Amino acid sequence: MNENPRIGFYGINPVEEWASIIFVRVMRGNDCVGYVLISEPHRSTSLYKMPGGKKEGGESPLQTAGRELEGETNIRIDNLPRLQYIDREWRELPREHWKCYFQVDITETERDWMSNHHPGNEGEDPKFFTPGELQNAIARGEILEPHLKVMGRYKLLERRR
Repeated sequence: MNENPRIGFYGINPVEEWASIIFVRVMRGNDCVGYVLISEPHRSTSLYKMPGGKKEGGESPLQTAGRELEGETNIRIDNLPRLQYIDREWRELPREHWKCYFQVDITETERDWMSNHHPGNEGEDPKFFTPGELQNAIARGEILEPHLKVMGRYKLLERRR
């Protein structure tokens, strides 16, 4: 079987399932001025989390990340390599799949396109957090625990350009 190089780069077999999760930083020059997270008010818990979701069709993890980011926030990344691959981890529950983590830096102008009022949105509500607002949300327990752990594991809140 020939492995698809777009998928092989991530160490994933094309028949496996994966979800791509995106950590979004909003930058002003070299300074991080905030982050974009989403909530899903239609679910039993409306805690904030990073945008992301499962693959569709023959997508690569990078393509999944770009589609999910646009679908959940209306932020479109035309140059997909701007999405920087961080790592992947195997998850067994609730179903076996890979979680592929990406980071993208966007401008404040791109952030201004953020919306939940567009055709691809499935009910997610994107929100911009300044660094201080995000720290307060963390202190109040408003961030989904597995996503908070990923932020800590990869030091995403500490990264600079």
